Amino acid sequence: MEACSTKTMSLETPDSCTPPAPVPAGERIALLDVLRGFALFGVLASNMIGLSSPDIHFAPSLIWTDPVSRTVAFLLDVLVSEKFITIFAVLFGTGFAIQMERAAARGTMSLAGYKRRLLVLFLFGLINGLFIWAGDILTTYAAFGLLLLLFRNSSQKKILWWAAGLQALMLLLSLVINNHGNQPVADHIAALQREIELYGRGTWEALQHDRLRDFLERHVGSLPLLLPFVFPRFLCGLWLWRSGFLKDLTTRRLFLQRLCFWGILLGLTGETVTSVFSMGDMGPLRVLCIPILAAGYASGVALFVLSGRLAWLSGAFAAVGRTSLSNYILQTVLCTTLFYSYGFGLFGKLSPLSGLLLTILIYIAEMCVSFLWMNRFQFGPLEWVLRSATYRRWQPLKRLQSEDRALRSLP
Repeated sequence: MEACSTKTMSLETPDSCTPPAPVPAGERIALLDVLRGFALFGVLASNMIGLSSPDIHFAPSLIWTDPVSRTVAFLLDVLVSEKFITIFAVLFGTGFAIQMERAAARGTMSLAGYKRRLLVLFLFGLINGLFIWAGDILTTYAAFGLLLLLFRNSSQKKILWWAAGLQALMLLLSLVINNHGNQPVADHIAALQREIELYGRGTWEALQHDRLRDFLERHVGSLPLLLPFVFPRFLCGLWLWRSGFLKDLTTRRLFLQRLCFWGILLGLTGETVTSVFSMGDMGPLRVLCIPILAAGYASGVALFVLSGRLAWLSGAFAAVGRTSLSNYILQTVLCTTLFYSYGFGLFGKLSPLSGLLLTILIYIAEMCVSFLWMNRFQFGPLEWVLRSATYRRWQPLKRLQSEDRALRSLP
């Protein structure tokens, strides 16, 4: 048997003698971390609506009647809602593809580590969804992540057919979905006031009872809708990595420029039309435009990273991306403490503009803290727990000397 090679291995050709371990900092694809960090800002901006007020906030005329609030709510709906979580979902599928590729290169195709990773992610989601905020997405990602195992040996053609088929199913569902129901406006406003009273001034027991009901409704009752909306993004991420597209973006600048221009132009046009006529509803045009606009955003970020400009900003986004799980949970803890009755009780009191400003402040703080943290440590706190459970041994938390410059090394 040949002795194990001691040379440094690339992401595409990891050492087959090396036991399963997290990707070293020097082997990470920095663009993926930057995209993840960039997407987390949009996720927070979008979630701020549901964190600070009832979801009916998507219809601003029922809550905020002044022109500024209505304009900000409209812009959030067009520019932010569902676009950044789409980028996250694609990156989730890409991460799965990278894990499978590394395992195959090592010759150790055991899926136990991947399943343990999903189990821990699911437990984090349960804690977050049941006791912090019912809008948590981690449990859904973990559950659908198991379905990706069915496609680990599938051809690229089969993956695309399944992604297209599920997207077509989502289009069909969007034709019959009525997000706000047929209740009169007065009933909507009464329900809104009840929710503001409960979450702003209610007891812990009453709030927890409603949170449990809301969580089950979102994650069990809505599964038929979540599967064709989320899982095609996972499949696109899997296909994208296996296609080799992400491994050499420097030769694809022209394509990225065109994708950025047309994705943003077509996506914004369609989203504007949708929001003007049916703000917040998931109609057929919105189903088509969300991934188009998300692709435009992602290609724009890729071009920015490739340009090499403002490397410090890319480094800050990458730091947030590498600690995205910790930051995601931190966001919900911080916001529910501000808005819920057991904290400062500001639920329903923040205008869309105030919520957006708060989002920017929180995210800037996360960028600073994450950058300082990643200068000393290899993982975020929850990322460390996740990886230690995945590989069944405590991972070294402090950064190695050889990784001191890895965070700032961008493609």
